Amino acid sequence: MEWKDYADYGPEDFLADDYFAEWVLRPGRENEAFWTQWQQQYPERKPMVEEARRILLSLEYARDEMPVESYDRIWSVLSDEMMQPAAAADRSGRKWPYVLAAAVITGVLALAAVWFFRKEAPTFIYASEYGEKRNLVLPDSSEVVLAPHSSLRVGRFGDKREVWLEGEAYFSIRHQPGKAVPFTVHSRSLDIDVLGTSFNVNNYNGNTQVVLHSGKVSLRQGEKVVVMRPGELVEFEAEAQEYRQREVKPEPYTSWVKGIMSFEDTRLDTVAQRLYYQYGVNIVFEDAGLAGERFSATLPEANLQVVITALKEAFGLQVRKEDNNTFVFSRIPVE
Repeated sequence: MEWKDYADYGPEDFLADDYFAEWVLRPGRENEAFWTQWQQQYPERKPMVEEARRILLSLEYARDEMPVESYDRIWSVLSDEMMQPAAAADRSGRKWPYVLAAAVITGVLALAAVWFFRKEAPTFIYASEYGEKRNLVLPDSSEVVLAPHSSLRVGRFGDKREVWLEGEAYFSIRHQPGKAVPFTVHSRSLDIDVLGTSFNVNNYNGNTQVVLHSGKVSLRQGEKVVVMRPGELVEFEAEAQEYRQREVKPEPYTSWVKGIMSFEDTRLDTVAQRLYYQYGVNIVFEDAGLAGERFSATLPEANLQVVITALKEAFGLQVRKEDNNTFVFSRIPVE
């Protein structure tokens, strides 16, 4: 396809863009690669991308929880208002579409709130920022550690326990004595069913990776069910609709819970992605061949500079900081 120039887009423009919405709601290998690269090229636009992304996820959440006709009616009325070409800017120079986009969000979410109240089904949403972990205790006393730049929506617990994850989290699920009450974690691409166990779920990039520490879980995607044992890792690639299952040491995948960043024979492009979600920084490799290099280290999670220095020393690289959140790595020229 012919790529658009998104350099001048604001949140309201991203909200109206089909390719942006596809990346947020139906991420795949191609659109994930494009938007990751675009944010590295325009780091100053990242806050707008994040704002638009959160809005779309909130709207999708509202659509899932309310009657279709109610959602469609309010969305139709308010989106028509948002697209009005007249009065494109007020006297201060601000674009009205952004204000109207806020009206759409407020209207849809307000109606969703009324719907939740009528159903008497309270829902809680927890979110973490870059560099922030959150320790949560759920209504059933299960415990969750929410990784940076992640969110967890918790539904009403009763005959079933359901949560919806964006990003990464470590779960310690409490078994309900005297009865089997299933616990389900919904990720973007599959569902994880458990009774009592501890495991890590990562679905930052649209694919889902599950590492089982103890107990037993089953993964569901359509008609396909995969049962996991402790010490196994399962990756589900959303675009290819494929599972990959193998035995691993769980510790490197769960060390972040204890404030440790652990890499074990990890590709540098994967390390870069991890640093982006952890700290909100862009890592750029001027030599494309560096992305495939492998890195092993155990480092304190709280200190970004220690991680940057470790990468620099491990491969004999030089690094320069181009702005507040972009680090460019390159090989040292041979004289």
